[in-house]
Amino acid sequence: MEAESAHAAIRNEILQHEALRTAMTSAVAQRATFIASMGNIGDGLVQLGTFDLFAEFGLAPRVQGLWTSPPDGQKLAVIGGGGGWVEGFWEKTARAMRPFLEGGGEIILLPSSVSGFEQYFAQYARQVTIFARERVSFDRLNAVAELHGRVHLCHDLAFALDPTTFSELRRMQGSGELSLFRSDAEGCRTELPPSNIDIALSRNGDIWHSREACLQPVMAVARMMSHFEHVRTDRLHMTALAAMLGRRVTMSRNSYFKNQAVFESSLCRFKNVTLAEEENSGPARPIPSRVGSGQVMPGDASPAASGRAQVQGQTGSANPESMRNELVALARLRREWFEPELCRLQQAVREHERTRKDLYDQLQEQRRRSLHYAADAAAKQNEIASQQQEILKLHARLKHLQQFELKLKQQVKISAKLQRQLARYRSQLAAIQGSRWYKAWRIYLKSYSLPVLGGVLRRLRRAVGILVRARHRP
Repeated sequence: MEAESAHAAIRNEILQHEALRTAMTSAVAQRATFIASMGNIGDGLVQLGTFDLFAEFGLAPRVQGLWTSPPDGQKLAVIGGGGGWVEGFWEKTARAMRPFLEGGGEIILLPSSVSGFEQYFAQYARQVTIFARERVSFDRLNAVAELHGRVHLCHDLAFALDPTTFSELRRMQGSGELSLFRSDAEGCRTELPPSNIDIALSRNGDIWHSREACLQPVMAVARMMSHFEHVRTDRLHMTALAAMLGRRVTMSRNSYFKNQAVFESSLCRFKNVTLAEEENSGPARPIPSRVGSGQVMPGDASPAASGRAQVQGQTGSANPESMRNELVALARLRREWFEPELCRLQQAVREHERTRKDLYDQLQEQRRRSLHYAADAAAKQNEIASQQQEILKLHARLKHLQQFELKLKQQVKISAKLQRQLARYRSQLAAIQGSRWYKAWRIYLKSYSLPVLGGVLRRLRRAVGILVRARHRP
């Protein structure tokens, strides 16, 4: 099929793009983070093709959504491609990346359409590598002297999608016409067909973080498209999806150059795709497309722009080109002065909070140390009191021992005196035992124990006892 051949040829050119391969390989080697584009199902198709491109290159970078502040130590970021770079309209990515670039970080912007932002990129020219998906963006950026050699032309990465993804759906025979026109401010149509379905907005946000997350909603839209023979839309990636499915596609221009430029660089190779203008759509004009009707662009939240849009909506005399210039100037003022000043103030507040927290932590530490010292002092005092009690007990025991020692000494003295008395008694006993009276007494005792003589002596002793008692009796 011609559509399949055109898709394969464009995909092959993407895979052979040396600058793209070199940039991506270097980014993964430097542990760069891939920031997936946020947006609708069309952005999901771009991310799906990007994941297939990574697989073809053998790369598996870290993936995350658009950060509010760069992670610590992050030096390089790869930003998913798309149309989120329209000055004064789509500025969320530019605002989110400014602090990262201000801090010396580098970015690689995958194939995108860029309207404006020349001054923004020129300011960080040495830190950016840009891939433009069509000639208009490429020429405008390449015309900035600081960006020479840093801008490359490459097809939209939706075309890097694996061709086998839609093999079965491509063979289906559809019938009838499907209208998928934009219902947001980027559309050009003043009236939408009654049967119009802006299906791309059925999923929207920061959700395209993996191939699986992208595949399911994209396949759901692809299945719906496969039931139709003709698709009419002014959404770029609904056109790309229908073109790769082999449907006949009539693509209308959007409110700035994106659709026509991508058609001329890539989609024109699909014979089943034509670029047309509807009868109820005016010529392509710069964003904002509906300021004259009193509407404010989603990307411009400045009160001045809101008030000016309301006044011009009442008078009906707004000049779209001058309005765009004024809104771009306001957006640039907001981006280059107000937001940096706000960031500076926020940084000052963070520094103040950090200082306050440090002082609070120091105070808490001092308080903790004071409590610790007080506890140590109390413990020391308790220990000293305990030691004093022990000393008092030792003093009492020592006094008791001294008293006991004194008693012992007294007992020793008494014992010595008794020993002397005992020695004297022994001496006296020895003297008595050596006397004649003692010897006579011994003989008497022995005689007293004899049977005959002893009996006589006993009778004699009794008689003497009787006489003595009788003598003393009154």
